[in-house]
Amino acid sequence: MTEPRDEPRDEQLARLITDAADGVEPTDRLAEIRTRTASTRRRTRWYAAGGASLLAAAAVVAVALLGNPASPGADGAGPAQDPTPTVTDPTPAPSGSASPADPPTGAGTTTSYTVFFVGDTARGPRLYSEVRDVRGGRDLFTALQQLETPPLDPDYRALWPEGSFADAGFDGVGTDGQLSVVLADASLRERPAGMSEADARLAVESVIWTLQSAASEGDPLQAPVQFYLGRNPIDQVLGVPTAEGLAAGLSEDVQAQMNVAFPTEDQVVAGSFIALGRNNGFEATMTWTITDEAGSVVLDGFATAEGWGEGGLFPWRTEPIDVSGLAPGRYIFTAANDDPSGGAEGVGPDTDTRSIIVE
Repeated sequence: MTEPRDEPRDEQLARLITDAADGVEPTDRLAEIRTRTASTRRRTRWYAAGGASLLAAAAVVAVALLGNPASPGADGAGPAQDPTPTVTDPTPAPSGSASPADPPTGAGTTTSYTVFFVGDTARGPRLYSEVRDVRGGRDLFTALQQLETPPLDPDYRALWPEGSFADAGFDGVGTDGQLSVVLADASLRERPAGMSEADARLAVESVIWTLQSAASEGDPLQAPVQFYLGRNPIDQVLGVPTAEGLAAGLSEDVQAQMNVAFPTEDQVVAGSFIALGRNNGFEATMTWTITDEAGSVVLDGFATAEGWGEGGLFPWRTEPIDVSGLAPGRYIFTAANDDPSGGAEGVGPDTDTRSIIVE
């Protein structure tokens, strides 16, 4: 069975970002993305007479994508978790894009979505998360649309082309329910030329992690995700088996073990700022550096996360970083897990970077 993900609540992270941003001038890099996602797309909804669903799916087997013995892990090394499937109650096909809580929506509200893109680490490609603020109430289809837009961080990449998704929905109650994704194009069944098997698996994982996060305002809803083409489940997506509902892979298998939440890419800072994010590193230690355009380290420090070991990623937060002595210009903030071997063992620690602009 898939182990529970011990992730911090998105709303807590949002409050931390707000605290860290006090006195910092943000840059609006989301204008173009918001414009693109503001347009609506036709959504498929199925209802039978009397309100019953037209299509009833068979019992859904929630198999962790990287824990299926028939499916190698993202690095091709095979499963790294208990492959025993979890059988949930039968659930109907998608019935629109309302979230489980089905909160009211409104044009005057803004919703934060945690969106998972792919980036490279010393261990191979892994998922990195970005927080997107989008006008409107919480909506699963809107969350999926963010995967079709370019990441803010140029070190990440989006693997889903624009127009990949037709709809998203949820049926059932809590983890006994089912999240549904409807693909817009039958060509997405096959892995395209130039896409590696590892990237294909992470593309599917990015949908699962993004959708489970969007389905709840608190901890991610760990309900299985079923992929559809039209009204029918699709047997594979990008060459990855998807005939049955999929659970998210373990964090240590699919996510980068260092992720910066603040500063955001091209963040303008003045005076001082607080950096924060999540990681899973040796003895909960993370290190950070700021380098100038010549590559010289001008500031460095460390912070301690709230935990380490099993259980996913843990929040970390630096003390205020004083940049008042730096000349105005562009710098690179780098966060890294501590490497007690000094590079003598293993492939090296996971890192994440952000470009910042000091005024």
